[in-house]
Amino acid sequence: MNSTLKSLLFWLGVAVLAVLIWNFTSSTRSDTTISFTAFLQKIEANEVKEVNVRGKQVTVTLLPSSDIKDTVLYTVLPAELNSDQMKLLRDKNVEITAQESTATPWSTMLILWAPFVLMIGFWVFMMR
Repeated sequence: MNSTLKSLLFWLGVAVLAVLIWNFTSSTRSDTTISFTAFLQKIEANEVKEVNVRGKQVTVTLLPSSDIKDTVLYTVLPAELNSDQMKLLRDKNVEITAQESTATPWSTMLILWAPFVLMIGFWVFMMR
């Protein structure tokens, strides 16, 4: 292989790796996010139909009679749901589902090891 092709493949690999890292780390939502206090107020006002807990991220499905135009809202738990919050959800007949965190071992490993691999790859590239 000539050096131009090697350089092109190296920079193509760096670009692909950068896009993958950005894709795994970007978790922006275009949906409505509410505070945890507003979440608790909506529960107490009987406006919540369903709650889906994934790690510390909560997806809230509202009843159609709610004053907010979006029926799906997002919030983040300050800590794990305690027994008082669970009792409030059960008292208000809110359907509760829980899921494991979305981080896979591969994405975690990629995020942790990517800087080292990039530095070593850049070092090898510069030494040639």
